[in-house]
Amino acid sequence: MNKKKMGWITFFFIVLSCCFVSIWLTDLNAEQLLFNLHVSMKGANGSAVWRCLLFACSCSAGIVVAAVIALRWLQKKQPAHRLIRWVDHALRHRRTTVAVSLLLCLICVNYNLEFVDFVRHQMIVTTIYQEHYVEPRRVTYQFPEKKRNLVYIFLESMEVTYTNANEGGAQPADLIPELRGLAQDNINFSSNEGFGGSHTLPGTTWTMAAMVGQTSGLPLKLPFDGEKYYGNYSQILPGAWTLGDILEDAGYQQEIMMGSDSSFAGRGDYFRQHGSYEVNDYNTALEDGRLPENYHEFWGYEDRKLFEYAKEELLRLAAEDKPFNLTLLTVDTHFEDGYVCPLCPDYNRDQYANVIRCSSHQVSEFVKWIQEQDFYENTTIVISGDHLSMDSNFFDKVEDDYDRQVYNCIINPAVEDAQAYEKNRIFTTLDLFPTTLAALGVTFDSDRLALGTNLFSSTPTLAEELGLDALNEQLSRNSNYYNYHFLYSH
Repeated sequence: MNKKKMGWITFFFIVLSCCFVSIWLTDLNAEQLLFNLHVSMKGANGSAVWRCLLFACSCSAGIVVAAVIALRWLQKKQPAHRLIRWVDHALRHRRTTVAVSLLLCLICVNYNLEFVDFVRHQMIVTTIYQEHYVEPRRVTYQFPEKKRNLVYIFLESMEVTYTNANEGGAQPADLIPELRGLAQDNINFSSNEGFGGSHTLPGTTWTMAAMVGQTSGLPLKLPFDGEKYYGNYSQILPGAWTLGDILEDAGYQQEIMMGSDSSFAGRGDYFRQHGSYEVNDYNTALEDGRLPENYHEFWGYEDRKLFEYAKEELLRLAAEDKPFNLTLLTVDTHFEDGYVCPLCPDYNRDQYANVIRCSSHQVSEFVKWIQEQDFYENTTIVISGDHLSMDSNFFDKVEDDYDRQVYNCIINPAVEDAQAYEKNRIFTTLDLFPTTLAALGVTFDSDRLALGTNLFSSTPTLAEELGLDALNEQLSRNSNYYNYHFLYSH
């Protein structure tokens, strides 16, 4: 085979691979990809990256090899066949062929990753921050005389979708009976009269952005010239004032625990810079001997270890003479297909379903343990999914018009008549920022902080006031106010 033919084969292999990568990443978007280009990818799950590349290369190689074999066979049997003449014509007009191939590739990539919409939105400026943003620094906070402890659990990719249709989900069988039970027995803000959840907005749909959104009431956004604002990413949203900042001012000890490398996407830096959190991650567990040397499972270590380590940390924090905030981030339910640990049941042919079922049980057991401790009486537990799952095929059988929502549950809030405004709310994960403070018994002279609304109040959320679609549209757009006040380091 001559060099020219090999060149064409390589070209089509690369073009097809790009298309298949975009298909694998169909639940990601251009905004997230742009963000990850500007921040540290250290600590990412390498196996997921390799599976993506293996999927793309295997599919592309299969198609290219099959096409070459078929064309060679056809050329021998019917050298004047119309298809052979068409291929020869295409190869002779190489510029046109290359242009058409690249155009089709771009259409495929855009269909899956929505680059055109992202670019279009970057060319339109929103004024939503000038009109609706409430500066948390200018709000007066009154903590109860005995400050309450906070345990905040970010559950990776946890959705209401995982329960059955009778309970508001979209599965044949309930995969999260324990989590659903916790929500129904405690506070679960919902868009209906039953079990429901929150919506996500642009800039809150992946883990780092979700954690920022729920603790600051702001989406995590990047303009095209993000390097100007993020640079080497030494400061993350320096203009934001967050839950961690407020609790630090109130004298809280703060710690975040995760079974992955906290440097990935700048997560550790964000919490250190906004609240002086002690960051306890996969690397910490290696350094202090909790994990054996060279131990690595999935993204670092699995959730069953996270909950055991968290129990130790809670007992240590509770023994101190300060209120505490322990924040956890789970990982086992991360796409693609999750991580199967020894605790996972094997009752479903789908691995992801078994992992989700396992996560529900583990969280419930962890909450039960907390409720048995002496410090529980003065402790509020907030459990929230970080964002909707990005698993590429688990939701294939879910109806297109089903409204997927993120799980939430608040246990033991210090709020009188906490159920008064619990149901029939249209809200987003940004609203958990002021709602968490209210759950700790903190009173403040505004029902809104940043773009979030205290859900324990009767004040309409921005999603209720503007409409969810309109809010999505506004937060998809570029904002000079956001870039200057929150991203830019003054």
